[in-house]
Amino acid sequence: MKKNRRFDCLTLGCCTHRLLKIKLLSVILLTALASMAANENLLANKPEQSTYPAEQQKKITGKVSDIAGVPIPGATIVASGTTIGTTTDIDGNFTLSIPTNTKTLLVSFVGMVSKEITLGDATSFRVALAESSIGVEEVVIVGYGTQKKE
Repeated sequence: MKKNRRFDCLTLGCCTHRLLKIKLLSVILLTALASMAANENLLANKPEQSTYPAEQQKKITGKVSDIAGVPIPGATIVASGTTIGTTTDIDGNFTLSIPTNTKTLLVSFVGMVSKEITLGDATSFRVALAESSIGVEEVVIVGYGTQKKE
């Protein structure tokens, strides 16, 4: 009796590693899309940045990483109340010129919990983002298959 392994695997739930691969690929795809959207948005907003006089701006620098200290490339940093923002480089570093009256920055990345940072007088920041994991109860798998008895 020959069984269809794919059908057994789906019905018995032994393909957890496949689900994790699918989840990882989804996060990578969403990250790429978010980075592309952020880059397009930043390019469209560059003229707006120059509308603030230089003496009314301050330069903010920092590094975004995960809880373990691993840099997060492509994280988005936006000055609250404005359309001014940037993304982190390959090492998780960012530089942003913002109006002096900006009070907070919003740091976000796909698959991570967003964080709002109060600026105060500081101009350099280290931001650690925590992972936002979805539970197994949020994943729905639909499998179709046939099995032929021989």
